[in-house]
Amino acid sequence: MTRFDGIELPNIVQRRFDVRMTESKTKLDVLTTRLAKARHLKAFEHLTIYAAGSYGRLEASKYSDIDLFFVLAKPRSYFDEIRVPEIRLLSEIVEIGYDMDFPKFSNDGHFLKLLFLDDTPSRAEEARARSYSRRITVAGTATKSCSVESGRPYR
Repeated sequence: MTRFDGIELPNIVQRRFDVRMTESKTKLDVLTTRLAKARHLKAFEHLTIYAAGSYGRLEASKYSDIDLFFVLAKPRSYFDEIRVPEIRLLSEIVEIGYDMDFPKFSNDGHFLKLLFLDDTPSRAEEARARSYSRRITVAGTATKSCSVESGRPYR
């Protein structure tokens, strides 16, 4: 038996968790590499990308979609031009998602957008409601992954 958050799990269940964690990390690593090479990413130097849901918890299965939050640490007014660069970056992200065999984006991509410092409270609440998110390191910038709810770093 293995203990997980105070609960005893049979070893077979623990192995399944371990497999999902490994597969989630591997797919996130590939995604991170692909995003770091995105041509239109350089237009957004203040961008942080978070994976939430099953990938944020490292529990994704082969059927899991990926929930991403793209948060700019500057208000919308900081940028001279934003809409066209946003469309160009998001179109690359859609291609990367399809190339990596993620399920198609929900609601025809309705939630696929950049969030700005001055319009994130409702989206931050949504992320917090999901309990966990994982910050994706892009372009070699070292970041710390942590729970949105507790602020505690992941192991």
